[in-house]
Amino acid sequence: MKEVLYPEEWRVIPVSIYPELEGLYEASTRGRISRIETKRVKSTYLKVSSNKNKPYMVVDLNTPAIIKTGRNKKGRKKYYVHRLVANTFLEHVPENYQVHHKDGNKLNNNLSNLVFLSPSEHARVETERRNHKRVIKVSKSDTTVS
Repeated sequence: MKEVLYPEEWRVIPVSIYPELEGLYEASTRGRISRIETKRVKSTYLKVSSNKNKPYMVVDLNTPAIIKTGRNKKGRKKYYVHRLVANTFLEHVPENYQVHHKDGNKLNNNLSNLVFLSPSEHARVETERRNHKRVIKVSKSDTTVS
């Protein structure tokens, strides 16, 4: 099936949520991050959370507001791409809400795949998703689903 591409929209990452970025970066509806001045799309990489072993796409952004000391000599900070995209395009969200990937793919940061959920809603949805995964066992005589 051919993927339908929708127009990519870019918006400045909100200073009200990320003041340290000082309006230097923008996010797209396709889950990409770029520096406004150069229009260069930033490369992202996979970061595996130490507590849950769940991978998320991360981007390193130079932030003038971050003091360049210690281990952070270049003034960079890591940001989760899905949070940057959701906070840029989705309406204001109550504190402590979490970004949920509708298709369960943590690498798909398209705006159409992101939604904010309360922690309890997010836990319920993730539990339901895990419980509904089915493993297909194939034997010589038949195919069974368990």
